[in-house]
Amino acid sequence: MTEMIRLRSELSALGNNFNQSVKKLHTLHEIKDIKSWLILNENNRKNLQEKMDEIKSKINQFADKWLQ
Repeated sequence: MTEMIRLRSELSALGNNFNQSVKKLHTLHEIKDIKSWLILNENNRKNLQEKMDEIKSKINQFADKWLQ
């Protein structure tokens, strides 16, 4: 359960960062600014995807234990 709480906290923080980044994207109007945003936020996207994958794996592990 401690592991799930940790993952939920990390996912929440990453989700908040992603939402803030997307809000910033909506304020950009020039192509060069949008390209810069895409480059800078690729790392955030990767982190979010990694945490989502980690959470999915943990849920699958818990489900396997539950079903035994």
